[in-house]
Amino acid sequence: MQLRVLILPHSPIEEAEIYATGIEYFPPRLETKLDLEKKSIYLWLERIQDHRTLITNLFNEIVQYIDYLGNLLKQLSRGIDPKQDAHYWLSMSQFNKGFTLYATLKTSAPKTYQYVKLLEEKYIAFLQQLQYSIEQSDEKTFAVKSAPPTGFKIDELYEIFSQEKFKKIPLIQAFHALISYFESYVNVFRELYNDNYLKSFPNEWSTVEANISAGGIAVQMEKRFTLHQRVDVNIYFPEHKRLLTFDGNVVAMHSMVNSYLERTAINFEYPDGIQQNFLQTQIQVYEIEQTMDIPLK
Repeated sequence: MQLRVLILPHSPIEEAEIYATGIEYFPPRLETKLDLEKKSIYLWLERIQDHRTLITNLFNEIVQYIDYLGNLLKQLSRGIDPKQDAHYWLSMSQFNKGFTLYATLKTSAPKTYQYVKLLEEKYIAFLQQLQYSIEQSDEKTFAVKSAPPTGFKIDELYEIFSQEKFKKIPLIQAFHALISYFESYVNVFRELYNDNYLKSFPNEWSTVEANISAGGIAVQMEKRFTLHQRVDVNIYFPEHKRLLTFDGNVVAMHSMVNSYLERTAINFEYPDGIQQNFLQTQIQVYEIEQTMDIPLK
């Protein structure tokens, strides 16, 4: 059943330097995915014939920049304040200036130069939003400037590079892998921000496929929770403008075999009868619609 769902721990991390929900945004499966994506970058770079040294040095720098953003995300997600690091201000200033090694490609390899420029544009946009949150948040509040940006031209380029005709071109596939690597961190960025920004905007919650009953829910997500963790399960039905909130207990967690998703099963604890009855009605309507293949108004 497709549902708009927002699941958050009942309590944030205690004694955190900076506010953190307690969700595990970097579970082992995601760390494996990041490692494979990084290895794929260098496997393709080894196949490049022209300007290999220059291109490899450039990619090394970009990976360093991406890893910097990724490490900031990891610290924030665990309640660690990056500002406590004495080198934070200097390094943030450096990385905000963008990539430094691609200027020489403007004449010799203008297409490659443009690809890097597009990636840099997206990188700086996300880094600056992250910077705002780091510098404006405290132990009680996670500050969010706005929703994560979208509509970057590099995303269109990624789709083009995914086409079959480009599958054997080393430079293009190296870029494809590089964009994938960055996008994995961007997805964490979006999850982290959405969990803090979208609490009051249920119309903007992501729609997920859920197995649900009146007594509990199971969903697949990249992030994961802790077994027996108390959570708040929020379910929004836009057609009824109805928000349901249940106290929950995580009763099962496991990594999916054929994806990088984590399956979380949650039991509702002492659910409100009125909300539970409404949920049961919506489940029955969905089951009838599936059987009859006719939407019920």
